[in-house]
Amino acid sequence: MIKTSLITPELKSEWYRLLAKAGVSDVYYLPEYLELYRQEGEPLLFAVETEKDCLVYPFLKRSLANLTFLDGYSQLKEYVDLISPYGYGGHYTSAKGEELRILVKSFQEEFNRYSSKERVVSQFVRFHPLLDNHVYAREFLDVTFNRPTITIDLRGGREEIWKRLTSSNRNRIRKAVKGGLLFREGKTEKDWRNFLCLYYLTMKAKQADLYYFFNSDYFRKLRVGLKDKVRLFLVEKDGLTIAAAVFLCSDRYLHYHLGGSDPTMLEFAPNNLLFFEVACWAAEHNRLKLHLGGGYESPYDDLYRFKKGFNREGSSSFFVGSRIDNRKIYDLLVQKRLAWGKELKQPNFFPLYRG
Repeated sequence: MIKTSLITPELKSEWYRLLAKAGVSDVYYLPEYLELYRQEGEPLLFAVETEKDCLVYPFLKRSLANLTFLDGYSQLKEYVDLISPYGYGGHYTSAKGEELRILVKSFQEEFNRYSSKERVVSQFVRFHPLLDNHVYAREFLDVTFNRPTITIDLRGGREEIWKRLTSSNRNRIRKAVKGGLLFREGKTEKDWRNFLCLYYLTMKAKQADLYYFFNSDYFRKLRVGLKDKVRLFLVEKDGLTIAAAVFLCSDRYLHYHLGGSDPTMLEFAPNNLLFFEVACWAAEHNRLKLHLGGGYESPYDDLYRFKKGFNREGSSSFFVGSRIDNRKIYDLLVQKRLAWGKELKQPNFFPLYRG
């Protein structure tokens, strides 16, 4: 017998029960994480379960009502689209073989009904690079490779982590240590304020999209909601914080989330020391992998090459999934968006009407 559930973050115990049955505990699947992005859409967990197993799908349900180009088209504003929150996620189940086949088939049937009832136009999913959960999602989404990401294998501790670094990275870390840079975990409100200053400084230097300028309230909710699953690490020189980064903790993995550094201090290699010491901290705390993510502007940009220096052979694959649930309405939305007159920022963006 198949049971279907649609859970909100308020039903936390049921959300956690479904995650446990599906076999996933990663931070990106937690209700507290999705709750951080409520202003983008309603956080929901869709699940289908058999007596033995479960398949879960966390997403944000976004209204189209705030799209300016739909002013005057009230009927179109009644539609919604679905997206994974910032980071990674997607469908997940630990089921194998025949049980997996049953779950996937049941999910397709049940979610198609949900999609039709809720007037879903499109879906966009960011799959988890460490879980390979894009594989069975090919049954119901158009799945494509997006970019490589860097993963540090933490087995063997500090000594093995050091061996996996590129020689140039090791030299940079030696330079940082010789220059008197100190690494520590951030614990105080002052530490978080220093991080915010460096983060915004970095976003401005990169001319990042406004989306990435997460406000102080976001970081407050991050800390309150995820508690000890959020860690702040710093590098200091002469008592001043010159690099800082936020990491998300799961049972098995540590994930780089957001970071910043003083551009006038990069010659001292603070980020090299920071990421190396964080990897060692994660190994000491029994994590299996540290996921650093990939490039920013392009798959193989300077950020990717910097991260690659921490594990020459430690790349993972980041896949995305998309689906047009209602082709007629999707095409109409694209038509209205193009007629609006403003140039598309990203012609290959999905869904195109939000480009």
